[in-house]
Amino acid sequence: MALQNGRTNLSEFQETKEQLVEDLKLVAADAEELIRATGGEVAEKTREVRERMKVVLEDARQACVRLEEQAAEGMRATDRVIRDNPYASIGIALGAGFLIGCLLKRR
Repeated sequence: MALQNGRTNLSEFQETKEQLVEDLKLVAADAEELIRATGGEVAEKTREVRERMKVVLEDARQACVRLEEQAAEGMRATDRVIRDNPYASIGIALGAGFLIGCLLKRR
């Protein structure tokens, strides 16, 4: 991610998070389709796999929801800190940029 400004990083993070959520939803939809397609199978092993897949799919959905909630809370907390301490935030960003610049210059 480019360190141009807070809004660029935030928007890139949101795009990445949204892409991850969209990919998880796609995987979930594919898994549900697989479960429906194998619904007529009577083999015991197939039933076991289907049941495990249902459990894993539900766990993935819950993890996705938790990920969205944690990401949103993290963004809100970061925004609050930056808004409450704008000069300190600028100083920290300046110091970090200076250190990174020095390290890159040495190579």
